[in-house]
Amino acid sequence: MKGSLVVYDSGLGGLSLFKLLRERVHHLVYVADNQYFPYGTKTDFELISIIERIIMYLLDRGAEKIILACNTASTIYMKYLESRYNGKVIPIITSTIKELEKYPEIKTVGIIATNNVAENDLYGRLIRSSYGLRTITIPCSDLVDLCERMDREQINLYMKEHFTELNKEIDALILGCTHFNLIEQEIKAFFNAQIRIILSGKALLDEIEINNPNHQYDDYIYLTNYNEDYITKILTLH
Repeated sequence: MKGSLVVYDSGLGGLSLFKLLRERVHHLVYVADNQYFPYGTKTDFELISIIERIIMYLLDRGAEKIILACNTASTIYMKYLESRYNGKVIPIITSTIKELEKYPEIKTVGIIATNNVAENDLYGRLIRSSYGLRTITIPCSDLVDLCERMDREQINLYMKEHFTELNKEIDALILGCTHFNLIEQEIKAFFNAQIRIILSGKALLDEIEINNPNHQYDDYIYLTNYNEDYITKILTLH
């Protein structure tokens, strides 16, 4: 792990970012904290302990930088822990919001996120203060569970039940959980074609130095709880 860039998520969602980073970064590690999944329904107090323990473990073992590919973990980090790690940890929320700068026509932004991220309203507050845009946030931790199971039939039913009104009111939609990146095509098919879909963390690629010009992969995936079915899912998505 020494000298590696680590992508840390609570589950499978960050694999969407991990796959994109493989083209740019030679030494890459993915950490899925499946033991404590889901993060989005836990309290801030519970999450501070979990997240800081994993960050310290990874840094102690030589990780060069850690990308928090989990929006819930990023929210907790930015709220409570950011001053402690001297730029070693990169939350994905800031880069995700910067994508809005490409679309000056946007007036109303929808945010779909875990319950914890929605309640903390970090996305909404940053967007309103930085860009003066209207925001509508929908808490949907249940959708995260469906993405983890890749139950596409139930995912489509969930969107119809929970996002129909949102679809009528927004110009852009931020996927405020990397699990939702895994169902990008379903989301694009459901929402109106003119709505800008902003994937969680994708803009971060512009901030990562390319050090894999020959596309030679040296990457590893770690779980915090051994589970053969989970490994099968990861290999399918990886």
